[in-house]
Amino acid sequence: MIHEGANLPIVCYKMKADLDVEWTLYDLADQLLMKGWQVPAYPLPDNLSDTIVQRFVCRADLGYNVAEEFAKDLQEAIHNLEHARVLYHADKNQGTYGFTH
Repeated sequence: MIHEGANLPIVCYKMKADLDVEWTLYDLADQLLMKGWQVPAYPLPDNLSDTIVQRFVCRADLGYNVAEEFAKDLQEAIHNLEHARVLYHADKNQGTYGFTH
């Protein structure tokens, strides 16, 4: 996270390239959306379009309780994906998914 303090902080991340999981950040975005969190996953621009990232904006009114609830829901979403019996991946390059402006 890079933040100079002028605007709302944005946290952006990608999955490790060598991570051995059966789910994607698109799947994680879907799990979080079921809990009411809008955390979009999308590919980077053309020259890096094979890199999928996920990002969330830390709103000005973000307090400890909400951050703790998000962390709990994120852990639960990852747990659900790790223990899912059936996962469906249509197209690896799904484009933008989740909340868009």
